[in-house]
Amino acid sequence: MEKRTGWGAEYPDNIRNGDWEYQSFTADKKVNDKANLNACFQCHKPHAGQDFVISLASLRGTAPTQTATPPSGPGVVSIASFRFGPEQVTVAAGQPITWVNTDASPHQIAIAGKQLTAILLKGQSVSLAIAEPGTYDYFCGLHPSIKGKIEVK
Repeated sequence: MEKRTGWGAEYPDNIRNGDWEYQSFTADKKVNDKANLNACFQCHKPHAGQDFVISLASLRGTAPTQTATPPSGPGVVSIASFRFGPEQVTVAAGQPITWVNTDASPHQIAIAGKQLTAILLKGQSVSLAIAEPGTYDYFCGLHPSIKGKIEVK
């Protein structure tokens, strides 16, 4: 993605996000004409008010070169390479689950129908506990293709 004055003017308002333009490339640095760029617009559109979302880490002093290592243990989920690891976590009712962002990109935890956390920059974490037993789907509020599952016993 890149932003330049006047870019994006040809897109309809329901997906346009200011002057941002999106493109995907193959490993040999050619335009990927099979990429679903509409998904980029749909993902970024809800964050149009945070025009700085990708550079937010730099503004807050958590530059991409910093190292972020999650603690080990039960109920700890690392966000790395645009994936949750592990993708499925099992905890006892009321036991906290801790997500640690080790990616250079910001992420946000959204538990379907329950909760949405603040944006997590590299090295930041958030802990949540669910009291009711069951299985809960969750995803990244900024990148909805990143998905996971919580089993509360």
